[in-house]
Amino acid sequence: MLTYRTMLRTIVKSFNSGLSFAEGIINPYIHLNVNTNWGTHDWSELEKAKRKNSPELGLIFAWKLLEKEANSKEHPFIEAVIKKLKLSKKENDRLQNIRKERNLFTHDIAEKTIFTWSDVEFIIGVAYKMNTA
Repeated sequence: MLTYRTMLRTIVKSFNSGLSFAEGIINPYIHLNVNTNWGTHDWSELEKAKRKNSPELGLIFAWKLLEKEANSKEHPFIEAVIKKLKLSKKENDRLQNIRKERNLFTHDIAEKTIFTWSDVEFIIGVAYKMNTA
């Protein structure tokens, strides 16, 4: 549990080191309810996203993870994922919506895109299912 004193020390350290306030504090409340640290993946990008409290960075990592796990020549690879996992209509729709938003975001087309940690969890969960399927 993060105490007031620990938080204050962290703020002072970040101030003294030149880090911005947001970079200096690790958010202890970001806990993903999904399996992580499986496979041979480098999970440091996800940890960086959690430190910065950036679900956008988390989603970019999760999407790369899903692409690797899909290992498909199909374009878009999402179709192979949907077929292999036999996703429900609801899961399929959510995956397609996240894909569209992610593409707009990564190509700087979206004026404002807001991803949530729930989106990150969902994509990592699908990637995990691909890994174990």
